[in-house]
Amino acid sequence: MSQLQQQLQKLQGQDRSGGKAQAKKESLLFAPSEAATLDYETCLNLAVNGLLELEKLDSRFSVFQETLFSPSSKERTRALLTKQENEEIDRDIAELLILLSPFTLLKAAHKVFEYLVKRYQVQARNVDDVMLCILPYHQTTAFVGFVKVGIL
Repeated sequence: MSQLQQQLQKLQGQDRSGGKAQAKKESLLFAPSEAATLDYETCLNLAVNGLLELEKLDSRFSVFQETLFSPSSKERTRALLTKQENEEIDRDIAELLILLSPFTLLKAAHKVFEYLVKRYQVQARNVDDVMLCILPYHQTTAFVGFVKVGIL
């Protein structure tokens, strides 16, 4: 295996290890040990389920099934994407989080957040947008959950 292939594998390993999602911190929905065993397919299915629930409340959520929550999103590794691709993802995430804010306390929103954290690392890459979304809920137990996951 060439050195470049090893470096690419290492980069992918930061995001994916044998198809399993890596849980470095607690999950919004699962115990840490359970979260560590979830693969991206399962997380995506949960997020799409949450998105469908949210779509019943606001039809504008439907557009994100084709972008952030498309089946191909499981294979995206942000570290390997171009600057332009990451900027597009950041715009979609910002738009989603603005729309998601009034629903942040719902379990469906937590399913969506779970995937955003695991797949897109929003807690590190989109801090300002996440803060705008969840800060209005700073006096709730849900906010504590976000802090535990490392979103803040």
